[in-house]
Amino acid sequence: MATEYNLKDKFIHAFNNKDHAIDNSFCAWCNSKVVATEFHDELSMKDYSITGLCMDCQNKTYRKI
Repeated sequence: MATEYNLKDKFIHAFNNKDHAIDNSFCAWCNSKVVATEFHDELSMKDYSITGLCMDCQNKTYRKI
């Protein structure tokens, strides 16, 4: 149960800070530095501009959906 609570808090924190993350070129989820060349395509770059997720976090997230 504690893991679910921590994951929920992390999600809320990432969502609330995504604009700051995007403005400063880092991932809202894993806090890694984001470089535009890491994205596979324009759609992945657009997703980053919406979600703040780096390419690695996008791959991990969408693989599970």
